[in-house]
Amino acid sequence: IEEAERLLLRAVHHDQVLSALSQIEAYINLGVCTTRKKNFTQADQYFKEAEKFCESLKQKSDMNLAINSDERRIERAQLRILLYSGERFYRENNFGKAQELYEEVDKRAKEIDWLRFRIKANERLAFLEIQQNKLTEAQCRLEEWIDFAKKNKDDRRIAFFYRDFAELYFR
Repeated sequence: IEEAERLLLRAVHHDQVLSALSQIEAYINLGVCTTRKKNFTQADQYFKEAEKFCESLKQKSDMNLAINSDERRIERAQLRILLYSGERFYRENNFGKAQELYEEVDKRAKEIDWLRFRIKANERLAFLEIQQNKLTEAQCRLEEWIDFAKKNKDDRRIAFFYRDFAELYFR
């Protein structure tokens, strides 16, 4: 994590070589790194910086936001910011705020038809339900969404679902 953070910082400080979309990704990844180090204040700053780049790109007058592929990438970047902000709050044990953000990710991912992030958001929502001892709700969510992960061939997320089922059965 330390090395990843160092390299990402080096990249953002040499922004003349990074596109704006790459800057967004770098700041999101810096937020993830600092979240994992439990430096939540710094993570918030990186996520804000990523969001600032998203907003500045959206406001460029030469972008046709209705059909431009960059707009889709910006929308997806904003969803990544929300999801990893949710992780930040989860790791701080602020489960209510994490749940709120994961629900927003699910809603917005549905609007843009991004199944992969709906799967991620719902896996994390199920895990929160387990932590909150809402076992019936968690089981229903897990059973529904693992099938989507399997159909999407998302092996990493499937592994998280199995972890969640193990925790559910343990409880």
